[in-house]
Amino acid sequence: MNFIFNNAANKYLNKPYARAIISGNNLNGEIKGEVFFYNTELGVIIETKIMGLKDGKKCKNSFYAMHIHDGNNCNELNDKYINVYSHYNPDGCIHPNHKGDLLPIVGNKIYSYSKILYDTFSPEEIIDKIVIIHDSFDDFTTQPSGNAGKMIACGVIKRVLY
Repeated sequence: MNFIFNNAANKYLNKPYARAIISGNNLNGEIKGEVFFYNTELGVIIETKIMGLKDGKKCKNSFYAMHIHDGNNCNELNDKYINVYSHYNPDGCIHPNHKGDLLPIVGNKIYSYSKILYDTFSPEEIIDKIVIIHDSFDDFTTQPSGNAGKMIACGVIKRVLY
């Protein structure tokens, strides 16, 4: 399996299909980063590089929910994103089975990095949708969106052109 995965993934890893440039809202301007979407034969590799998330205090986690939403811009009004809509969910599934439900990211003092493989959507499907980072973790239970807290950062997913 490792050989198969390495061949399928490495063929595409140097060229992301899409990316979202992440910026914090007016109250969280220190949050910046990128989310890359690589198309592979096994699914989509999502690579997340975020700076500025606060790390947890003693006995408090530092997990941040990250979702793909159906909105198409990161416009703000009074520190809240408008036109964000709900999680990307073309199949009408209940949470946490939306196609836009992603695993959380971790605030690691200065820099947060993750890379994970998903087979629930293709990068073509999510062009012009948005990535949202919330100020809390997704409990993967509460309907309709996991009680993930306020939206603190956003980025529009765009096709990378070469």
